[in-house]
Amino acid sequence: MTTSTSKTRRISPMKAGNISWGIQRYHMDCAPLQYVRELTQNGIESFKGMDEIQKKTVEWGIDPIWKEKGINKLCVIDNGVGMTGRDVSDYINTIWASGKDMGAGKNFGIGAKIAAAPLNPLGMEYWTWKDGVGYYSKLIYDENAD
Repeated sequence: MTTSTSKTRRISPMKAGNISWGIQRYHMDCAPLQYVRELTQNGIESFKGMDEIQKKTVEWGIDPIWKEKGINKLCVIDNGVGMTGRDVSDYINTIWASGKDMGAGKNFGIGAKIAAAPLNPLGMEYWTWKDGVGYYSKLIYDENAD
């Protein structure tokens, strides 16, 4: 939001500078396997809105696409409600953004991004389906970016 005065001065909203430094700094406070907790919890929270009788799963394994290339890359798969293309655009590559309720004692929109992104030089791939339509996003942490 930009606010104007009678003198047409503009007050700009706060921005984030040097995001890569902030991510690295927060990452240093993570436990060694914090990414497992964060990504598993995201999978569990993806079940919100599903019928109680539906089987819900969160599974860890080796990504079969990368395995074909001779690279063992971890993946986590859940069968939650999925995200739309807009959800992927709004939440995956945006720090402090989440499709869940945010606030103290709730969600901060940074957990998996902080805990996992710096550990993945090849990036974190998100494949999601919503109402039979598939979407893809790749979160890349660049330690040299501003």
